[in-house]
Amino acid sequence: MTILDRLTRSLGLMTGAALALRPPAEPREAAPVVAPALPEMDFVVVDVETACGRASSICQIGIVGFAGDREVLAWETLVDPQDVFAPFNTRLHGIGARHVRGKPRFPQLYGALSAHLGGRVTVAHSGFDQGALGAACQVAGLPRIRTRWLDSVRVARHAWPELPSHR
Repeated sequence: MTILDRLTRSLGLMTGAALALRPPAEPREAAPVVAPALPEMDFVVVDVETACGRASSICQIGIVGFAGDREVLAWETLVDPQDVFAPFNTRLHGIGARHVRGKPRFPQLYGALSAHLGGRVTVAHSGFDQGALGAACQVAGLPRIRTRWLDSVRVARHAWPELPSHR
């Protein structure tokens, strides 16, 4: 089982065909999302999905926090990217426009994201997630979230140089 499979399972996320079977959300205006009191965490892992080729088109965010060897936080949300959904991306992650209708937009999630990621070590698989979050901040006119990024691809290359691929 891959790290992303474990993250998906621990967050209770649905992907692919399972997500396509879920009924569409009812449209409504979403209020800003406020993060509840957070536990002490050694590091967090973040994964984002995008609606299209634009890095800023985030349509889903998942975060898992760890203290020691225990998972202490699991947070996930769909995001209205206010952008088009490319068929390739929808086939990849199973999320389409009907799933994000009425969900919060990135600026509404910024406070919660800052609380979850800010000042922590944040692990992401490749620079994709870091770039997407930075691009979404830029498009929204918000400052980048200050965190210490750790690229799990670089860690894997260092730990297992004999593997043919680390993606």
